[in-house]
Amino acid sequence: MRKKLILNYSIRILLMFFFSGSSVFAQNSREEDFNEIVVMQSDSVVKPFVRSVAIGTNLASPVMKALGQDHGDFEVMAEANLINRFFPEISFGVGNGNIFADNGIQVDVPYAMFSRIGLHYNFLHKKETPGIVIGGIRYGFSSYKSSYKYLEFSDDYWPSTPSTNIPEQKFNSHWLEIGGGIRVKCYKGLSMGWMVYYKWLVKEGSSDYANPWYIPGYGINGNGISLNFNIYYNFEFKDRK
Repeated sequence: MRKKLILNYSIRILLMFFFSGSSVFAQNSREEDFNEIVVMQSDSVVKPFVRSVAIGTNLASPVMKALGQDHGDFEVMAEANLINRFFPEISFGVGNGNIFADNGIQVDVPYAMFSRIGLHYNFLHKKETPGIVIGGIRYGFSSYKSSYKYLEFSDDYWPSTPSTNIPEQKFNSHWLEIGGGIRVKCYKGLSMGWMVYYKWLVKEGSSDYANPWYIPGYGINGNGISLNFNIYYNFEFKDRK
């Protein structure tokens, strides 16, 4: 009888040790899993919605004017990088032109302001690359004046009349641009690239006496293609853990 009691008591003690050890092991396992989750969460990176802000300019037009072109403009562009997918842009600039035609006519467009607003889309937003391929649309507006000198009028019945001048005319022109291009990071925050746009006038803004020859920000009236070489400096925002 005593042996049976001792045996039962011994079995109970072994069972108590077994279940207590199992509970401790399970608790330790849960703590390790929790610690692993905490470490994984602390190592995760959250990228900001606004990845960077860039300031840039188009070098093509001022360089061509410096080389002898009879018109040109200079602009400053501000751009935001939203989740590396959307690139809203706004720009302001000044432009002027002056031409002496072969028939002696002189057209002068004094310096005038223009502005643009647009949105581009990055087609490589899913890839981590040093460059982007973008395309988009822009809207432009310019208010400017033009003067015309040494004009000659003639028809089938009357010979050409002495040359005359047209008083300075005021124009308001609106246009749209659609196009795309590439941009590559060069050094730290510096990036540059080419953009090609097809342009068309929404409103020419002609007066009763003449049509505009040169439109600041747009270019020569009737020229539907522009090639830009843009350079930017990017102010990047850091990732958050």
